[in-house]
Amino acid sequence: TRGTTPDAMYFENGTVSGGRFDGEVTKLGGTIIGGTFDDKVTNRGGTISDGTFNGKVINEGNIENGMFNGEVFNQSNSTIKNGTFNNFVRIKRMKK
Repeated sequence: TRGTTPDAMYFENGTVSGGRFDGEVTKLGGTIIGGTFDDKVTNRGGTISDGTFNGKVINEGNIENGMFNGEVFNQSNSTIKNGTFNNFVRIKRMKK
């Protein structure tokens, strides 16, 4: 899927390839390959590879590469592999 997503996006599985995401993105599984994210991204599982993240990122899955321009909160059981970070990165323990 390519194009602009102006509102919030929520999905559990599948693959999204490229595009511009103007609204908040919540992802429970599946894969996002590339894209520009202008609002908050919550990755609750699966992988996001590449991409430009202009808003807050909460990662509970895997992110590979990318440019992070907003705050990044990486849960202790999650992975961010490579990337450029232009703001704060915090590692947070999961509460049980």
